[in-house]
Amino acid sequence: HKWQPLPGRKNIIITRQGDYTANGATIVNSLEKAIEEAKNDEHEEIFIIGGGEIYAMGMEIADRMYITEIQGSPAGDTYFPEWDKSQWDETSRVHHPTDEKHAFAFDYVVYDRK
Repeated sequence: HKWQPLPGRKNIIITRQGDYTANGATIVNSLEKAIEEAKNDEHEEIFIIGGGEIYAMGMEIADRMYITEIQGSPAGDTYFPEWDKSQWDETSRVHHPTDEKHAFAFDYVVYDRK
């Protein structure tokens, strides 16, 4: 599956591959450089959307998390890092039951750092 930029927003890819290119994206080699690039666009929020190693690095600086909590154990190869819920307040939860499009029920949850 070929990468496509997310429409209507600046896409920044963090990679160690020095020759990596992607149409519609800015390429950087560290989370710090990605944050710097994102701040240049003056948006209210910067989203870190993975994978696992990038999520782990972002946990140190995040002040809000948008988490999809799946009620089941689907197969996968990337996992969100362990995190201390006592450092976060749940500020929103929307439940979605199983339906014709979703094999598992899930909740969209917003957590804000205390």
